[in-house]
Amino acid sequence: KIHGVRRGTVALKLAMLCHHIFISTLSIIAILEDDALVRALFTEPGNADAAKDLLRDARQGRSMSAEALTPVTTGYMVADLILLSQWELSGQSGTMEAALMVLHHILSLISWPCAVTWDYCSRYVLILLSYELSSIFLSTIWLLSNSGRKTGCLYFVSGLLFTGSFVLVRMVGALPQLAAFWQAPPWRADLEGVPSWAPPWSAFLVIPHFLNLMWGVKVVKGFAKVACGGGKSDAGKGDGPPPDRTRLLEAN
Repeated sequence: KIHGVRRGTVALKLAMLCHHIFISTLSIIAILEDDALVRALFTEPGNADAAKDLLRDARQGRSMSAEALTPVTTGYMVADLILLSQWELSGQSGTMEAALMVLHHILSLISWPCAVTWDYCSRYVLILLSYELSSIFLSTIWLLSNSGRKTGCLYFVSGLLFTGSFVLVRMVGALPQLAAFWQAPPWRADLEGVPSWAPPWSAFLVIPHFLNLMWGVKVVKGFAKVACGGGKSDAGKGDGPPPDRTRLLEAN
């Protein structure tokens, strides 16, 4: 063991950190270089035409970035499921978290390849991949916490960056997506090559936003309590989310 933690768990966390850095960086670059995403998220949020382009952009064509990055993360999820025994979970809450994470991985493994293959909402998948930005700092927090460095400046800065990136990317970033859902609901789409049974299942795209809102409030409250000198928060004793929720917060 390393500082009382199994070597396999530490190795898995390091692999997760590498994945999060790689995927979030490339997906954010891809978003900024994609005209449909720039319009829908930044320059013309709520515009009906921009929202329709997120379903399928006839002008730009398929998102090559989504096609390149999605297999990387699906492969990571498969490996994560195989290494389930290395997850640091315990108690009833840990069992529930494991069940939710397995469900999250399975749904993503089913839906994301379909989105890319059919060129249907693949740009939404690219947005979900960019959410790994906040997971970089969450993994860093875990590594610092379990190596006895919870009192240093780096730990506090990591908590600040995690909170800021979570709020900015996952919560504020959800607003233009929700506006796009309103203007061009994916579950009502009728696109060539997409089976008629598929669009209704895209309603699951709404779920991550509600979960991120719920967790975001807890994350902000936890960090504010620590930053204001209120002692160790319920959020992992000063590290943001509780230990048994870190994997869920890393999910898209």
